[in-house]
Amino acid sequence: MMTENISKLSVLPPGLDHPEGVAWGPDGKVYAGGEAGQIYRLDLADNSCQVIANTGGFALGLAHDAAGNVYVCDQSRKQIVKVTPSGEVSTYCDGNADQKMRVPNYPVFDADGNPVRVTSRGLFSADPWLLTGPGREDRLSWWTGPWPVDERWWDPEQPKAGRTARTQVLLDGDPATALLLCYRQRRWYVEGIYE
Repeated sequence: MMTENISKLSVLPPGLDHPEGVAWGPDGKVYAGGEAGQIYRLDLADNSCQVIANTGGFALGLAHDAAGNVYVCDQSRKQIVKVTPSGEVSTYCDGNADQKMRVPNYPVFDADGNPVRVTSRGLFSADPWLLTGPGREDRLSWWTGPWPVDERWWDPEQPKAGRTARTQVLLDGDPATALLLCYRQRRWYVEGIYE
């Protein structure tokens, strides 16, 4: 059982509203999103919690860039929201002209804390290094791809799905876990888990 390896268990400060997307910030604090759009900054040293912003939606996966900005996958707003260290909220991405986001969930970042995208030439904008999502943050030990796909281009009855790319990643850990990721509408989805 997993419990045999637990040496310390801590409870986050009370009063959090359905915390999701827990991630470590570059400032050493823990960040999480709430069900009503709250962006929490938690100081585990003194067990305190501060709401630094509110997206007005439902915060899922989140991650930081090197400058300390928080990128929040907001389910209700159907977009990725950028929250600056001072708490300013703005839309970072809501899809593209062909297709808007539906349920953004997992941001992917490079080693310098910059978001990783798939370019129009079918290449990564940077080497993927970190995968974050609801309740997890995993370093990548290996990746291959991306493999661009123009989905359903042959079917005149279907609306144009737009560009999609898939990549395989190996999460750092023991045992390591392999995932199939899909990049669509400027956001990442976990499409499969290899066992």
